[in-house]
Amino acid sequence: MGVDPITIGMAALSAVSSIAGSQAQKQQAKYQAQVAKNNQRVALMNAGYANRAGAQKEQSEAWKVRGMIGQQMAGQAASGLDVNSGSPAQVRDSTAALGNISFGNIRDNTAREEYGYRAQATQFGNEAALAKASAPTTFSTILGAATAAGSKLGGLKWPSSTGTLGPENSARMF
Repeated sequence: MGVDPITIGMAALSAVSSIAGSQAQKQQAKYQAQVAKNNQRVALMNAGYANRAGAQKEQSEAWKVRGMIGQQMAGQAASGLDVNSGSPAQVRDSTAALGNISFGNIRDNTAREEYGYRAQATQFGNEAALAKASAPTTFSTILGAATAAGSKLGGLKWPSSTGTLGPENSARMF
Protein backbone atom coordinates (compact mmCIF):
# COMPACT_ATOMS: atom_id res chain seq x y z
CA MET A 1 0.00 0.00 0.00
CA GLY A 2 1.61 3.26 -1.07
CA VAL A 3 0.98 6.82 -2.02
CA ASP A 4 -0.86 7.32 -5.28
CA PRO A 5 1.45 9.29 -7.64
CA ILE A 6 -1.51 10.95 -9.36
CA THR A 7 -2.77 12.31 -6.04
CA ILE A 8 0.70 13.62 -5.18
CA GLY A 9 0.91 15.23 -8.61
CA MET A 10 -2.49 16.85 -8.14
CA ALA A 11 -1.45 18.12 -4.70
CA ALA A 12 1.74 19.60 -6.16
CA LEU A 13 -0.20 21.15 -9.02
CA SER A 14 -2.68 22.60 -6.54
CA ALA A 15 0.17 24.09 -4.50
CA VAL A 16 1.81 25.60 -7.58
CA SER A 17 -1.55 26.96 -8.74
CA SER A 18 -2.13 28.51 -5.31
CA ILE A 19 1.28 30.20 -5.40
CA ALA A 20 0.74 31.48 -8.95
CA GLY A 21 -2.71 32.82 -8.06
CA SER A 22 -1.33 34.52 -4.99
CA GLN A 23 1.45 36.12 -7.01
CA ALA A 24 -1.11 37.40 -9.53
CA GLN A 25 -3.15 38.89 -6.67
CA LYS A 26 -0.02 40.52 -5.30
CA GLN A 27 0.84 42.05 -8.70
CA GLN A 28 -2.76 43.27 -9.11
CA ALA A 29 -2.67 44.90 -5.66
CA LYS A 30 0.68 46.51 -6.48
CA TYR A 31 -0.75 47.87 -9.75
CA GLN A 32 -3.86 49.23 -8.00
CA ALA A 33 -1.70 50.88 -5.33
CA GLN A 34 0.41 52.57 -8.02
CA VAL A 35 -2.67 53.80 -9.91
CA ALA A 36 -4.07 55.23 -6.67
CA LYS A 37 -0.72 56.94 -5.90
CA ASN A 38 -0.68 58.47 -9.40
CA ASN A 39 -4.26 59.67 -8.92
CA GLN A 40 -3.22 61.17 -5.58
CA ARG A 41 -0.42 63.13 -7.28
CA VAL A 42 -2.81 64.40 -9.96
CA ALA A 43 -5.34 65.50 -7.33
CA LEU A 44 -2.63 67.39 -5.43
CA MET A 45 -1.50 69.07 -8.67
CA ASN A 46 -5.13 70.02 -9.38
CA ALA A 47 -5.36 71.57 -5.90
CA GLY A 48 -2.35 73.73 -6.72
CA TYR A 49 -3.83 74.67 -10.10
CA ALA A 50 -7.13 75.61 -8.46
CA ASN A 51 -5.30 77.81 -5.98
CA ARG A 52 -3.38 79.63 -8.71
CA ALA A 53 -6.49 79.99 -10.89
CA GLY A 54 -8.36 81.47 -7.93
CA ALA A 55 -5.59 83.98 -7.32
CA GLN A 56 -5.73 84.97 -11.00
CA LYS A 57 -9.53 85.35 -10.87
CA GLU A 58 -9.20 87.54 -7.81
CA GLN A 59 -6.54 89.69 -9.51
CA SER A 60 -8.69 90.03 -12.62
CA GLU A 61 -11.71 91.02 -10.52
CA ALA A 62 -9.60 93.60 -8.67
CA TRP A 63 -8.63 95.21 -11.99
CA LYS A 64 -12.29 95.29 -13.07
CA VAL A 65 -13.37 96.95 -9.81
CA ARG A 66 -10.57 99.51 -10.03
CA GLY A 67 -11.58 100.21 -13.64
CA MET A 68 -15.23 100.73 -12.65
CA ILE A 69 -14.23 103.07 -9.82
CA GLY A 70 -12.04 105.03 -12.25
CA GLN A 71 -14.88 105.29 -14.78
CA GLN A 72 -17.26 106.43 -12.06
CA MET A 73 -14.82 109.09 -10.89
CA ALA A 74 -14.19 110.32 -14.45
CA GLY A 75 -17.93 110.49 -15.17
CA GLN A 76 -18.60 112.33 -11.92
CA ALA A 77 -15.80 114.83 -12.59
CA ALA A 78 -17.02 115.37 -16.19
CA SER A 79 -20.45 116.18 -14.77
CA GLY A 80 -18.91 118.89 -12.60
CA LEU A 81 -19.46 117.08 -9.29
CA ASP A 82 -17.07 117.27 -6.35
CA VAL A 83 -15.60 113.76 -6.54
CA ASN A 84 -14.02 113.85 -3.07
CA SER A 85 -17.18 114.16 -0.96
CA GLY A 86 -20.88 113.44 -0.79
CA SER A 87 -22.75 111.05 -3.01
CA PRO A 88 -20.03 110.64 -5.65
CA ALA A 89 -17.54 109.39 -3.02
CA GLN A 90 -20.20 107.12 -1.48
CA VAL A 91 -20.98 105.58 -4.88
CA ARG A 92 -17.33 104.71 -5.36
CA ASP A 93 -17.09 103.38 -1.78
CA SER A 94 -20.08 101.14 -2.48
CA THR A 95 -18.44 99.85 -5.65
CA ALA A 96 -15.27 99.07 -3.66
CA ALA A 97 -17.34 97.27 -0.96
CA LEU A 98 -19.09 95.16 -3.62
CA GLY A 99 -15.68 94.38 -5.08
CA ASN A 100 -14.50 93.17 -1.66
CA ILE A 101 -17.54 90.88 -1.43
CA SER A 102 -16.70 89.53 -4.88
CA PHE A 103 -13.09 88.93 -3.78
CA GLY A 104 -14.35 87.01 -0.74
CA ASN A 105 -16.62 84.86 -2.91
CA ILE A 106 -13.72 84.07 -5.24
CA ARG A 107 -11.52 83.11 -2.26
CA ASP A 108 -14.27 80.92 -0.76
CA ASN A 109 -14.93 79.14 -4.06
CA THR A 110 -11.22 78.64 -4.59
CA ALA A 111 -10.79 77.24 -1.08
CA ARG A 112 -13.70 74.82 -1.60
CA GLU A 113 -12.32 73.64 -4.93
CA GLU A 114 -8.83 73.21 -3.50
CA TYR A 115 -10.22 71.36 -0.47
CA GLY A 116 -12.12 69.00 -2.78
CA TYR A 117 -8.94 68.11 -4.62
CA ARG A 118 -7.02 67.63 -1.36
CA ALA A 119 -9.78 65.40 0.00
CA GLN A 120 -9.63 63.41 -3.23
CA ALA A 121 -5.86 63.08 -2.82
CA THR A 122 -6.33 61.77 0.72
CA GLN A 123 -8.87 59.24 -0.53
CA PHE A 124 -6.50 58.06 -3.25
CA GLY A 125 -3.70 57.76 -0.68
CA ASN A 126 -5.96 55.61 1.49
CA GLU A 127 -6.85 53.45 -1.52
CA ALA A 128 -3.15 52.93 -2.22
CA ALA A 129 -2.50 51.89 1.37
CA LEU A 130 -5.47 49.52 1.33
CA ALA A 131 -4.33 47.94 -1.93
CA LYS A 132 -0.85 47.36 -0.48
CA ALA A 133 -2.30 45.92 2.72
CA SER A 134 -4.60 43.55 0.82
CA ALA A 135 -1.74 42.04 -1.19
CA PRO A 136 -0.98 38.51 -0.06
CA THR A 137 2.27 38.10 1.83
CA THR A 138 4.88 35.45 1.08
CA PHE A 139 3.93 33.66 4.30
CA SER A 140 0.24 33.57 3.43
CA THR A 141 1.14 32.35 -0.07
CA ILE A 142 3.20 29.46 1.30
CA LEU A 143 0.56 28.70 3.91
CA GLY A 144 -2.15 28.66 1.23
CA ALA A 145 -0.10 26.35 -0.96
CA ALA A 146 0.61 24.01 1.93
CA THR A 147 -3.07 23.97 2.86
CA ALA A 148 -4.07 23.22 -0.72
CA ALA A 149 -1.54 20.40 -0.94
CA GLY A 150 -2.52 19.11 2.48
CA SER A 151 -6.18 18.96 1.57
CA LYS A 152 -5.30 16.80 -1.42
CA LEU A 153 -3.09 14.48 0.63
CA GLY A 154 -5.24 14.43 3.77
CA GLY A 155 -7.32 11.46 2.68
CA LEU A 156 -4.33 9.21 1.96
CA LYS A 157 -3.41 6.29 4.12
CA TRP A 158 0.25 6.32 4.95
CA PRO A 159 2.00 3.15 6.05
CA SER A 160 3.45 3.30 9.55
CA SER A 161 4.73 0.96 12.25
CA THR A 162 1.31 1.02 13.95
CA GLY A 163 -0.62 0.26 10.79
CA THR A 164 -2.18 2.67 8.37
CA LEU A 165 -2.59 6.28 9.36
CA GLY A 166 -5.34 8.31 7.74
CA PRO A 167 -7.88 10.88 8.81
CA GLU A 168 -9.92 8.25 10.65
CA ASN A 169 -7.08 7.37 13.03
CA SER A 170 -4.74 10.37 12.85
CA ALA A 171 -5.14 11.00 16.58
CA ARG A 172 -2.79 8.06 17.20
CA MET A 173 0.00 10.00 15.58
CA PHE A 174 0.18 12.54 18.42
